[in-house]
Amino acid sequence: MTNSLDFHILPILQQEGQVHSTVPGLHVAQPPRRADRRRASEQLIFHLILRGNAPLSENAYQQLLKGLVGVYYKTPGAATSALQKVAEALNNYLRDRNMRGASRGLRAVGVFTQIVLRSDTAYIAQSGSSHLFVIKPGQAAEYHDPKMSGRGLGISRVPKVRLHQESLTENDLLLITPEPPPEWSTATLKNLSRMQKKSRYHRLLHRLEEDVNAILVMPQPGSGEVRILRPKLGDDKPARQVPAAGEEGPVRRGEPSPEEGGPSPAERDGAGRDFPAPAESPPPDRPRSSREERSQPSPTTQPQRAAPVSSPPEEEQESRWAVFMERIHQLPVGMILRKIGTVLAAFGRTAGNALGGVRDGVVRVARRTLPDEDMLGFPAWGLGLIAVAVPIVMVVVGSVVYAEKKGSGYFNENLEQAKEMVEAAENAEDPAQEYEYWQAAVEALGEAHFYDSTDESEALDLQISQKLDVLDGVRRLVYEPLLDGKGLGEDVRISEIVIDSYGDLYLLDEISGSVFRLVSNNGYQVDEGFRCGPVPLGHIEVGPLVDIVPLAPGREDGAVILGIDEAHTMVLCTRAGGDTSIFTDDSYNLPKGGVRAMTISSSEPKDIFILAPDKELVLVEYQGEGYRTGEEYFLAGDSTPMMDAVDLAASGSTLFLLHEGGRITRCLKPGTTDAPVCDAPFNFNDTRPGRSSGPTFEGVDFSEMEYKTQYGKRMYLLDSEQQAVYFFSPDLAYLGQSRPLNPLLGGSATAFTVHMHEEIFLVVGGQVYRGEVGGGG
Repeated sequence: MTNSLDFHILPILQQEGQVHSTVPGLHVAQPPRRADRRRASEQLIFHLILRGNAPLSENAYQQLLKGLVGVYYKTPGAATSALQKVAEALNNYLRDRNMRGASRGLRAVGVFTQIVLRSDTAYIAQSGSSHLFVIKPGQAAEYHDPKMSGRGLGISRVPKVRLHQESLTENDLLLITPEPPPEWSTATLKNLSRMQKKSRYHRLLHRLEEDVNAILVMPQPGSGEVRILRPKLGDDKPARQVPAAGEEGPVRRGEPSPEEGGPSPAERDGAGRDFPAPAESPPPDRPRSSREERSQPSPTTQPQRAAPVSSPPEEEQESRWAVFMERIHQLPVGMILRKIGTVLAAFGRTAGNALGGVRDGVVRVARRTLPDEDMLGFPAWGLGLIAVAVPIVMVVVGSVVYAEKKGSGYFNENLEQAKEMVEAAENAEDPAQEYEYWQAAVEALGEAHFYDSTDESEALDLQISQKLDVLDGVRRLVYEPLLDGKGLGEDVRISEIVIDSYGDLYLLDEISGSVFRLVSNNGYQVDEGFRCGPVPLGHIEVGPLVDIVPLAPGREDGAVILGIDEAHTMVLCTRAGGDTSIFTDDSYNLPKGGVRAMTISSSEPKDIFILAPDKELVLVEYQGEGYRTGEEYFLAGDSTPMMDAVDLAASGSTLFLLHEGGRITRCLKPGTTDAPVCDAPFNFNDTRPGRSSGPTFEGVDFSEMEYKTQYGKRMYLLDSEQQAVYFFSPDLAYLGQSRPLNPLLGGSATAFTVHMHEEIFLVVGGQVYRGEVGGGG
């Protein structure tokens, strides 16, 4: 039986160094009274960001989101189907709007995240560069795949939507943002759920200098209420929330909306608790200058003298100064110096205007209190400025020195703690306990390196890393780039790489849907004459390819790879890049389209398996029929879930499906006419000390898979974020992993392949790298 949860939503917005209490484009809603039967127990959270030069007003934002709410609740069927409909509606709106503004160079691209809450389950749909962090106690996973979510809404005719389902408890968190700052990663966020609510907000904004737009969804025991919290800036005391215009405020299941006669947001009881923020700032949509804050008398009224404002008590002033100095002391020295530069620069920009009004007064005071200007060679107003600036500089410099000394103390304290953990690990007899000590040493040394770094601490870091590599079965590879410069270019994103029997590489660019060929001949060179990709004209059109597979050598037609587009149209490509053959399979009456991935069996027969997750289909094209005839892999009535499947692998009639979140389903067919028997999930066997086995591999979200049988059967899985390739037995027993000796420039790995268990080809950015495994992999 599921437990009902409340969901508190914390907006996180920082722009140009200013923290704000609301996030434009955040909207929550409850089901109306006449909602579809399946929608009656579902609550909605929308987070929409428009990028480009054609923004919407705040009122237009809210009207658009309310219209999308209506689309969702009126759509029958599964929640995933309704989420797809909402994305299509928003995509059509933005696309039409962009077409109307094209003549003026106006365009807006939507980054859209939808969350459906049903009891303790969240259904999440991402479109565009949306990043989702699922944070559980001690671990965090990131879900971000441009291949699934696309470049954003409003660009193409068919929107891309990445779907994910997550069961939540009161100890879990969901963090959504279109562009996480470098400080946010699975490693730095894994302990966020263990913090108190106020600490979470400060932790996420700590040391951030970049702009950030995010929401943090926090479940807790309750009755199904959804609240948007508002950080109360500049105050540590939580206050009751009053929703702003356009916000739904607290939402309770079964409560009528204001349009249906229910209470308004301001009238609802129990508004959300506020959170303190590091600094006070105006809302982003209504910036105010110092001139705007001064009252302006109207022509019909007389200006009135402002009432005197009493100064705060002396104790309160001292308390505020202590809090300010404590925050200063916690900052790194580099950040303090940057802040000083920012303040002085701002002072310089405004000094001309400000001094224009006070210069005469300063001169009069200076002439009375300072030496004669001829004595020192400075004008009187300059001496006055020095008199004001010197105390400020002295305070800041003193703070820097104090912070330097305090940071040195923190560094030494954490370094000693790391040494103690290393000693405890070396003396531990239990392997699991030993591993925990090494992990604790990593955390302590990381805290020390926040303040400083020495030769001693770097040597200790190397010692710990090498020991953990041994315990984790990690082999560090030296990856060499195959191409000069930036490789294939910055406007290329490789999603698939295969190798033919001649050793040539074929790389699929998901942006253009075309294939690059790298010829192996004393190194690798790009074959400029090779052509394999979309065919817009002809009897049968071919759209951008979504996947490719290598073919067995010695074919009469000379084809070396087979590609497929989203509509299930296939194309055969030769080494010469010409004489392509285009065909479709019309041997069965099935709805085509929605192809996500394709694989070829690693053992005989070399049948091709095609994944269409939106239609929950896996199709098999038979090698013996030239891949022009096939059938469904699953029989009618099979209920194997695959809506969130992202990749697949096969060996004979055995099928493996890789799901979002790193789960795997394995299906076996006892006979060619038998229904497959599936293990969903197919559990991992983590053989490392102190680790537990289960449906996911701890701390990893795999994005691609390969199954090889040439030199022993092995499953290979790619951890894109860490640029790591994991090795497993056919029963998913952990065998080890390979990682770069030094991280490869360019971000996450987007494609990989393993050749004869001796070479790993890895694509990062537009560059292709090769690493020698050694020892047979």
